[in-house]
Amino acid sequence: MRKRRTNQEWQNLIAQSESSSLSTLAFCKLNELNPSTFYAKRQKLNKTDVPLGFVREEVVAKYQAQSARRDELYEWMTTQQVMESSPLGKAIKYTLGQWPKLIRYIDDGHLSIDNNRAERAIKPLGIGRKNWLFSANPNGAEASAMLYSIVETAKANGLILYDYMVKCMQELAKAEPDIDAPLPRPWNFKH
Repeated sequence: MRKRRTNQEWQNLIAQSESSSLSTLAFCKLNELNPSTFYAKRQKLNKTDVPLGFVREEVVAKYQAQSARRDELYEWMTTQQVMESSPLGKAIKYTLGQWPKLIRYIDDGHLSIDNNRAERAIKPLGIGRKNWLFSANPNGAEASAMLYSIVETAKANGLILYDYMVKCMQELAKAEPDIDAPLPRPWNFKH
């Protein structure tokens, strides 16, 4: 299992990141850090409003700087004299109908224009669903589904998958396992 960093080590990394000429994502990659974990630690330790996930401050500034171009595009589309049944007319009509949704991600900057991250997270489930068709019995399919759920939860929480699985197996091998112990936060709490 990798050594957990102390708060002081995280503060040193955050200070290095802020004084570096690299983007936050490049800094994380260079130092073998999970960007989501880095942002979460920076937010927790600095008590700042830092976005979680793979969004960098530069992205926010870039999207907001493009608002003039967005306004030009909107003006161009609303002033065009084209037949609605033409391909261009259909494209303009569709774009104007989706305009509030389109500009939402530009105005916020923390939002992504696509859902690739969510698609990548559920891809193993789609593959698994095809595999479950060929499970020998329902118990095997249920076990596969549970394993996929554990793996994807660990990935979504930025955990090192191998270490997390070892921790789970060690806990489950005990005579009286504490099933809540290996759960990642925020699910690891006592009632």
